[in-house]
Amino acid sequence: KTLSPLPAMAAWVYGILWLSMQLSMAVSAAMARTYERLGRFIGQRPILVMVSVGMAFLACVPGLAKLNGDTDVLFLRINTNFLEQFALTSSRYMRDYDTSISLFPTVERPNVLIFSSQGGSILLADFLQEATDVEQHVMSKLSVSHEDAVYHFDDVCARPAIEAPCESLSVLALLSDALSKFRASGNSTGALAQLVLEAVPPEWLPLLPLLLGSAASVPLSSEAKGATVGPWLANAQAVQSLFKLRPGSASRAFEEKVLEFLGSRSSTGRCHVAAFMEVSFGLECANLTIRALPLIGLTVMVMIGYAMTFLAWETRLPRQTQALTVVCAAFIPAAASISSFGIFGYIGLPLNVLSILVPFLVLAVGIDAMFVMSTAAKEVGSEVGFVEAISKAVAHGGKAVTAASLTSVVAFLVAAATVSELPGLVSVNLSLALSLVLNWVGMLTVFPAMLALNERRIIAERMDLAPCLHRRQTSPRPVITVKCTGLGSRLRNFMAYDYAP
Repeated sequence: KTLSPLPAMAAWVYGILWLSMQLSMAVSAAMARTYERLGRFIGQRPILVMVSVGMAFLACVPGLAKLNGDTDVLFLRINTNFLEQFALTSSRYMRDYDTSISLFPTVERPNVLIFSSQGGSILLADFLQEATDVEQHVMSKLSVSHEDAVYHFDDVCARPAIEAPCESLSVLALLSDALSKFRASGNSTGALAQLVLEAVPPEWLPLLPLLLGSAASVPLSSEAKGATVGPWLANAQAVQSLFKLRPGSASRAFEEKVLEFLGSRSSTGRCHVAAFMEVSFGLECANLTIRALPLIGLTVMVMIGYAMTFLAWETRLPRQTQALTVVCAAFIPAAASISSFGIFGYIGLPLNVLSILVPFLVLAVGIDAMFVMSTAAKEVGSEVGFVEAISKAVAHGGKAVTAASLTSVVAFLVAAATVSELPGLVSVNLSLALSLVLNWVGMLTVFPAMLALNERRIIAERMDLAPCLHRRQTSPRPVITVKCTGLGSRLRNFMAYDYAP
């Protein structure tokens, strides 16, 4: 007989749940067998495992030298260009920016000087004169001393060929000439716009919305007329100048000099000048990171102290410690993050300022994995040998560490796919996912190997924080029967066994 819709649906749901449970049980059993064999191998050859995984991590470090970026922050070279990293690639502004870059023969990104009128139109002689003076000062008079040499704009600008002119894009001169002709003729605003359109080269016409900031909008094309462009031009309140510098330390020094000049320039109230330059973001990023170093160091110390407080005594052997193991294991997430950055260098993916946060997020996940593995090892008990204990600990704790790491990795990969139009966030999510994968490898191999070596140290009766030294031989401690429980029992045991035995 044919089942009614409701019982049929219930049967389908029950069947799917039953299959899911069977699949989950099969996967869990397979993982337990695999991790048990892995744990036994680690327990038998801990030094070999640590050296092998350590060499694999070290092989990724040279990739740090291949990172694509424009600013050195600590030991990383990161990309600080805001538009390329955190602007939507499909937005109109990014299309205009890409169009402006495509006009230049060289591949360097242009720097931008932004001249904005304070509450008025840019079509004022005083404003245009002041903006032109600033631009000419940067292009002609500004100089910087660097490595026993003096550099001007002509010495550091990018050129498509040796004798070719510097690559720059500015409409200030065109606006000034058009304004002079307009005042001589005394015509309408539409006539001024027509003069501007006639002076602008045809290939620059699509860039006018980028070079001139206006509250009004008008579609510009090769057939545009002064009558339609006039209102848009009359509402323009900012004008931009683009120029390119060739790569090198001298260019970076010149950019810093430009920022210094703009910062020391006294504002007259007519023209406000701002700069959008690689070095401005790079220096700000580097300064923020340097200022945050003490807080970052304190954060790392607090997290290591947190792990020491709760894990130093979390051993399966009574009255033994693993303080050195916990401290060394705290560097596994850091090694995983640095190795992931090296892999990024090998495959050509850039990092950005948010990538600096990756090691600290991975450290938090790594410490959680340390708790899981240490608790799994303690629950095995002291009745079995340390090789069998490591095998069972990896089989039991490895499944939990794998599930936690896998869910985080999938979450960051999904996040990278959903923000594909923001390259900066894609880079951060991919670096987090890769760092968590490497941290998972380290926590399933290196940390159990450290636990095995710690048990070898205990058997050899060596000190915890100084394993090269043997413990001092002491007489057996007396057996004291404690009748009280709770906090009183712990205090009495501490006084009797540790403080004054």
